[in-house]
Amino acid sequence: KMSKMQKARFYKEYGSLHVLQFGDILVPGAGPGKILVKVVSSCDVCVVVEEVGEGVKKVQKGDEVYSNIQNFTTGMPKQCGTLTEYTIVEQDLVSLKPNNLSLEEAT
Repeated sequence: KMSKMQKARFYKEYGSLHVLQFGDILVPGAGPGKILVKVVSSCDVCVVVEEVGEGVKKVQKGDEVYSNIQNFTTGMPKQCGTLTEYTIVEQDLVSLKPNNLSLEEAT
């Protein structure tokens, strides 16, 4: 497991842009069915898989994938989203990036 700090934009409360903060937060670990990814390009996100959690079979470390990481069925937005160096995403929300596209082109 990674245990280092990262730079991120995040929020601790609901609100407009004024609640968005910038600072250091802990790089999260990949839990069951989830993937830790290194953000390369954001909007929708194109990432490199850094760590896979237990039960992840769709991707492996080093794979380049793209996604919209928000799982709107949970009713709760992610605290950091893709405005961070590393983030967690559920394996069902990622797809392998086509080889003929760069990471930036795939977003």
